[in-house]
Amino acid sequence: MRILLDKNVPVGVRRFLSNHEVRAVAEMNWPPQLGNSELLEVAEASGFDIIVTSDQNIKCQQNLSGRKLALVVLGSNIWPVVRNHGEVIATKINGAKPGSSDFIEIRSRRSPEAGQQHRGDICERWRLPHSQLTAKRLKVRPKGARTK
Repeated sequence: MRILLDKNVPVGVRRFLSNHEVRAVAEMNWPPQLGNSELLEVAEASGFDIIVTSDQNIKCQQNLSGRKLALVVLGSNIWPVVRNHGEVIATKINGAKPGSSDFIEIRSRRSPEAGQQHRGDICERWRLPHSQLTAKRLKVRPKGARTK
């Protein structure tokens, strides 16, 4: 299959698709400001079978019925998160049918609660509350802080 990686997809996704011909939008010498509908048209005219994108709005904005290509939408474009989902990405792409769209839910391994706890751990190490640590990094005074 011929697969096109949209400009917002980490290039590392190519590793999961070694059995396919994979190109990135940047390699195609197309105008950089192609909108979603133009991208679908040009990709289809160029013989691509699947577009992989991280643009989660494209599913709602574009009607794929009657199209020759499929759309696979990644739930994240952050490589350290996406790289842990290679098997799922490859499976969805291998099962894609013309005119279909598929969304791949991709979440980091840490829940939001874990992220907040992690921030607390870092701040505890510095013996500062999170708001003061952030303020020091930004070189701004936290709300209510007195000047000397």
